Amino acid sequence: MMILHKPSRRIAVLVQLSVLIAPVHLWQCVIAHRQLQLKEPVLPTDDEVSSVEFLPRWQPKGDPLYHRRLKTHHFDMCAESLGMPKVALCFLTRGPVHQEAMWQEWLKRADGLVLLPDAEGKVKSSDWTLRDRVAAHKACKLERSIHATVIKRQHLFTVYTHPTDPAFKGYRPGSVFYGSQIGNLLPRSSYASYDLVEAARSLLAAALQDRLNQRFVHISESCIPIYPPTLVYMQLVHEKKSRVHVADPSRDVLFDKEWKPVLETTHGLSRALHWRKGDHWKSLIRKHAQLAVNDEQLVDAFSKDCMKCHVPERYFQVLLAVHGLQNETFPNGWLTWVDWTRLDVTGAHPKDIDSAIIDEELLFIMRTSKMGDYKNVCRGAWDSGAVASAEALLHSYIPGSRLWRASNEQGMPMRRTRRAYAALQHECLLFGRKFKPHTISAVLDMFRHPQYATWNYTHERLTPHIYGALEDE
Repeated sequence: MMILHKPSRRIAVLVQLSVLIAPVHLWQCVIAHRQLQLKEPVLPTDDEVSSVEFLPRWQPKGDPLYHRRLKTHHFDMCAESLGMPKVALCFLTRGPVHQEAMWQEWLKRADGLVLLPDAEGKVKSSDWTLRDRVAAHKACKLERSIHATVIKRQHLFTVYTHPTDPAFKGYRPGSVFYGSQIGNLLPRSSYASYDLVEAARSLLAAALQDRLNQRFVHISESCIPIYPPTLVYMQLVHEKKSRVHVADPSRDVLFDKEWKPVLETTHGLSRALHWRKGDHWKSLIRKHAQLAVNDEQLVDAFSKDCMKCHVPERYFQVLLAVHGLQNETFPNGWLTWVDWTRLDVTGAHPKDIDSAIIDEELLFIMRTSKMGDYKNVCRGAWDSGAVASAEALLHSYIPGSRLWRASNEQGMPMRRTRRAYAALQHECLLFGRKFKPHTISAVLDMFRHPQYATWNYTHERLTPHIYGALEDE
């Protein structure tokens, strides 16, 4: 019998412990990351990544980790193990996002939330087995152990930014948007020019590299979400159509003035069938995002013969009309609220929102207002059914969370009671616009108000323009 000296015995014990605690090198990396405060996350090894199991219906062709090998800045083992659709927030901005503090708190509210495959009964229990749940739980815990940033610790949204001001040098470490800037940036873009369309297409091209992204939202630096992240996510993934607003041609003063005959003679466009105009901010289903990225016909037409035709307000509307896909968008198509009752000196653009009017009353107005000439208002905004059902359907992998429900003693997520998301009508707007940086304190106060997450409005509390609209219907 060999007798070990004390140092050798200590080494033997450490070796045995290293076998029991796996993978030990991952935890060493995590500890080193915390001690040295490294700027970049410690990524798992190829073996660890390859060990994540995919559900059969989400098994991709070829390399299942293809977008990770492209070195894109978004990958999510947790969401991939669940086959979970994600919403890509594509910020098309001049410089930095104005309400960064608000977006940071908003994304924190989605920390650790996931949509289980059988949450709404769309997947049979036999296809979502205990083995699948254990594998998903393992992947989500591993994902959480290696990321410390707000965006990476939530699984509902991916974030992409494209600043158009060359003077803006990007987001610094510590910013919630650090690392979100896409690589293919346009050097400069001007208002109403074709360059903005190319910037929007670059955002879509970057977001399409992640196969989990199923909804693509174009918003500006002055936008804020007017509902909790749970509702915005569930609403968008349940909408089977894009939100692309198209104005009434008979009321569009630029409808005929900007049309050029060369668009028909050279590029095959029809003024009657294809020439459209609408709001620049939109939500696209994946099919339409892919269509825009692959487009050559309209890129050639607008970039050569119509660069100053208010292209950002026409390109996506004309694209869908050319392909006969108008029925795949909602009738009104509005995504963002803006106050068109207060115009700037040009008379063509709404004024910025003043801090003095930013409160829970403005929140109510944004949620219930109708945009343009569309007659319907958002009826679902004055009860909390939608947000309650959204929160009930999203499950948390964070131990001790208030949403850590339906789990057994081992902490493994179990099959939940099936229910459906109580969706808002498509008339309901999801974002507000024109909130400048100096309004951040007022915006945060509104965001932290109890009615932001839970509300119940009655007819007595409705503002006159809403009550009148209800009486007319």
